[in-house]
Amino acid sequence: MSLTQDVLKHNFKRTLNSLNPLANSYARSFRIEVKKEIVDRLNLVLRNARAKHLISNNDFFQIVQYLKHNDLKNSATILSQQLAIKKDEDTINQIVLVKLLSLFTSFSPISFSSAKANLKVVEKIKKVITYHVETNLVSYKNVINKFLLSTEKAQEEKQIILNYDLDIVRNYFYNNKINAAKLIEKNLNGFKSFPEEIFVNLAKFEILFHEQTIYLNKKSKYSLSQFLSYDEISKETVRHYELIKEQSNLIKGFNVSEFATHINETSKFIRLSDLPPLTISQIIGMFFSYIILLFWAVAVLLPLVQMIVMSFDGSGGQYLGTTSGFAAESAVFHYQQLFNGQTDFLYWLGNSVLVASLTMILTVIFTLLLAYAFSRFHFKGRRSSIITVMLLQMVPSIAALTAFLVLYQLASIPVWVFLIIIYTGGGLTGNTFILKGYLDSIPVDLDEAARIDGANTFKVFTTIILPLAKPMVAIVALWSFIGPFGDVILPRLLVPATVDGSKDLTMAAGLRTLISGTGSTVRQYVFLAGAIVTGIPLTILFVVAQRFLVSGLTKGAVK
Repeated sequence: MSLTQDVLKHNFKRTLNSLNPLANSYARSFRIEVKKEIVDRLNLVLRNARAKHLISNNDFFQIVQYLKHNDLKNSATILSQQLAIKKDEDTINQIVLVKLLSLFTSFSPISFSSAKANLKVVEKIKKVITYHVETNLVSYKNVINKFLLSTEKAQEEKQIILNYDLDIVRNYFYNNKINAAKLIEKNLNGFKSFPEEIFVNLAKFEILFHEQTIYLNKKSKYSLSQFLSYDEISKETVRHYELIKEQSNLIKGFNVSEFATHINETSKFIRLSDLPPLTISQIIGMFFSYIILLFWAVAVLLPLVQMIVMSFDGSGGQYLGTTSGFAAESAVFHYQQLFNGQTDFLYWLGNSVLVASLTMILTVIFTLLLAYAFSRFHFKGRRSSIITVMLLQMVPSIAALTAFLVLYQLASIPVWVFLIIIYTGGGLTGNTFILKGYLDSIPVDLDEAARIDGANTFKVFTTIILPLAKPMVAIVALWSFIGPFGDVILPRLLVPATVDGSKDLTMAAGLRTLISGTGSTVRQYVFLAGAIVTGIPLTILFVVAQRFLVSGLTKGAVK
């Protein structure tokens, strides 16, 4: 089987699996969350370290991205959180230190290149740990400094878990993780009493669990399976898991089952098949839900399938259901009529792509500038300007058609230029209001931090705001392209109904001429073929922009 066939087969199986109601991701699987006050304190520590120039703005972004992909279960942090007796400042700062140490020693890459990249970020986290201890936990200063000085020697120590001479990167992270766990156990102050080495056993379990996960994810080339059998790793993982449960049972008021479930999850999400069996009412509800979805799919897909089949009819007829006296031999007969000069299809396609593309570019540029000004700057008339933008959205575009026609006749400019002006102006109001709301959600602290690093307003806009606003910019661009590309009314109103005038029409308006006439001018089969071809650019645009459309999170910002 070729590589292409193998990829297609894999994608097809994944698609079928996604349709299985018992295989779909249902909810986040992690049972316990880090408390808000701890998250807020961690955010504050990171921002203060940046404000003190201990880490640069770029370092800050890298640490935030590292947070999103490493130590996701927060196992040691959750354990210390569960052991906390008080909620005072000292306790919160100690738990934040546990989180920073866990992050500093976390090891979750899936390749050697990603592991080496992590080492660079770890050095920046070390600076944050030092700052946090010197500022908020002076009593930890000596032990933390001693630990950080000893981290470089960790790669020279033999791996103490699996008794195997591992690579340098693993030795560095694994030994540091265990040493950090010992440090936490020895120095936690003001917490419930807990069994000796519970943090160490938890660290060892996380290490083994990660190695097991790499193997299960078919990353065996990077896993330890080439040196140790999977059974050896699995047995050792289970042994430490049971040991943690036994030790947790000795802690007064500790929810053992919840914590054990938390640390043993293999994914961010649980699946319906992992949940208890469905009740009769739930099965009936799911059955009717799928029946409704099935009817909806038929209602959407049936006309599309019918269009595709009939466009390849090849009958040579003008009206649907008819044939000509000399039926075409080729199934693509109606497509050939689009491109062989019998229609102005190529002119329509060119006009639509030109008008829609330029409208999209201009709308995105002006919308970004307006939204940024309204979101970040305070000036006289700002409030009234925003209200004006909101009011302009209430005027239906259909009410301005007469004014557009008069303006076009007075302006004496090419119709495609006039269309771009109208579409761009019409799209600014709604898009500006929506994008402004999105930019408001981006913390102003990021702007201020960039300015502290010497960035001017333009650099802040291009390097901070614009990258974070990519998801919404993609949506604005898509809307700005689809609208002009599919508009029928305005081009039909402005372009004269002549043979030469037909070449100035856009795609949607031009295709309409194939079914709006009488007699020999009606070509319904050709219209269907044109409609199918018209959908190709839009489909490509949706596929390209898909990863931005589904991403509504502010990238690079600390939540």
